[in-house]
Amino acid sequence: MSPNFFGIILMLGGMAMIVRWVYLMYRAIHSKNWPSNFGTITSSEIVRVGRSSWLPKITYKYSANEEEFEGKRIRLSSSSCSMQCLAQKVLDNYPLNSPVSVFYNPNNPKDSVLSPGVTMRILELLLGGVMMIAGGYFLFTSNPTQWIKCHGVWISR
Repeated sequence: MSPNFFGIILMLGGMAMIVRWVYLMYRAIHSKNWPSNFGTITSSEIVRVGRSSWLPKITYKYSANEEEFEGKRIRLSSSSCSMQCLAQKVLDNYPLNSPVSVFYNPNNPKDSVLSPGVTMRILELLLGGVMMIAGGYFLFTSNPTQWIKCHGVWISR
């Protein structure tokens, strides 16, 4: 497969990331206006994800519209940490059985977060999408005669 093909694939992947970014930004901005209610942390733990990431996981109970719900999201975009101590720092804000403010979607009260709004993780998604589109554009528009296949891998001359 030629570098032009990989360029198209990269650009499509970047566009998909930007579409996801638009969706998350829309939800993050609107989540700041969601109603809130008191809830209680029912579980709090750190889970290892892969070889070098740690994910703070919590569960909380809250009520909305006279119904009981269980939530699991701290933010709209989940964020793993590269160090266990960073994940622990997140959990330190949510000790077991502590009261918390839970923000929930008025149109779907099952949809809830503890920390509404835009996060750095959402902005990283935009940056990744832009970089993929730029790299894909470079591969797609580059002169194919400048590329040679060496041991099955395309490299630039």
